[in-house]
Amino acid sequence: MQLGELLITATLRHEMPELEAEHGSLIKQRAKNALEIQSLEDQVLHAINTTSTEALLEESEVFNMLVALQASAYAIKSKVHRIEDSQRRINDVRTTIDKACACDESALTAI
Repeated sequence: MQLGELLITATLRHEMPELEAEHGSLIKQRAKNALEIQSLEDQVLHAINTTSTEALLEESEVFNMLVALQASAYAIKSKVHRIEDSQRRINDVRTTIDKACACDESALTAI
């Protein structure tokens, strides 16, 4: 990480700690959700592989797992959207700080 990037990160943590905290929390949640989705997918695949085709259509456990997978996928999409919004806001702040630093730097070199 470059010095400028470190400075921007430190400034962001100081000036907007709630945004930085939300972003960190959402990143952890995304990792947790990815594991949860993987577990649900494994359960569904196991149920499909161990159930005959005829019984599969009548098997309520498989149906319930598919419903749970759908609900989890919707929740994760919502959280991913929040993560992307948070990342966009952080990038906007970083860009603003970077531009301000560049202006200050050019003013210093002009002196």
